[in-house]
Amino acid sequence: FDPKHATANDKKNVVQSFSRAIKPLCPEKYVAGPDINMGEKDMKWFVKANGQKKSATGKPKKMGGLPHEYGSTGYGVVCAIKEAADFFGQDLKNLTVGIEGFGNVGTFAFKFLEELGAKVCAVADSKGVFYDPDGLKYKEAMDVKKKTGSVINCPIGVGSRREKLDVGGIFGLPVSLIVTAAFPDVINENNAAGIKAKMIVEGANISVTPEAEKRLFERGVLVLPDIVANAGGVISSYAEWKGGYDKGKTFKLIKQKITKSVREVLEAAREKKIMPREAALAIARDKVLGAGLKNK
Repeated sequence: FDPKHATANDKKNVVQSFSRAIKPLCPEKYVAGPDINMGEKDMKWFVKANGQKKSATGKPKKMGGLPHEYGSTGYGVVCAIKEAADFFGQDLKNLTVGIEGFGNVGTFAFKFLEELGAKVCAVADSKGVFYDPDGLKYKEAMDVKKKTGSVINCPIGVGSRREKLDVGGIFGLPVSLIVTAAFPDVINENNAAGIKAKMIVEGANISVTPEAEKRLFERGVLVLPDIVANAGGVISSYAEWKGGYDKGKTFKLIKQKITKSVREVLEAAREKKIMPREAALAIARDKVLGAGLKNK
């Protein structure tokens, strides 16, 4: 089943059939949430079929939800980038960015990065890559995407340095950092050697393979791992599930938690001379074990 190409009716039937099938597990053992090609409408369908309001997060606002369409994941990604830049003494306004994936995460990452003064030079979607070394504008990219279905249809004027590239071409561009915001394993042993960016921020889950991550680390390329960088959506889901949070309060919580976590991970990685993912996993393990001991 491919939710991206399914009809609305087929998608609804699949979502609600699944919801009814796992109803005995909800919400004590299973809580649904949005992800790729799944949004607030799908969560509404899930809850209506399940019959329990807390069986899903990311619901529409009118159902008491905090829809991920607010941009919580993309916002968290940008909080992570800002903290990493501060940690290494870099000014966001001097950084150039490539965004791989232009769905919920990628579009909001672009929006918030632009607001902080970073220059987004490349955006990729399933049709290809559009690159402008002089910088793209969020409004133009969004307008073109909505009207034509792809960012590669941005106009190229006479004398412009803009160009269109094939899918995957974004990874070889001379940008400061790349935000992955689509699928797993897009950076792998086949393209890791060609990466020119000095920072990879995983807005998508497991977008860098373990082998590629190790090679990039050996080359001095920072990979800010998914479990820290893209936690904004999960934090939003927690806030909704717990209750008492609106958009503003949720975004404050996202910034607070991700900023603290990124700083903690980068300090541990530098001190122990290990990859940030190794540091993040060690910190997470200690927290989980510590919580378990407290509950005994």
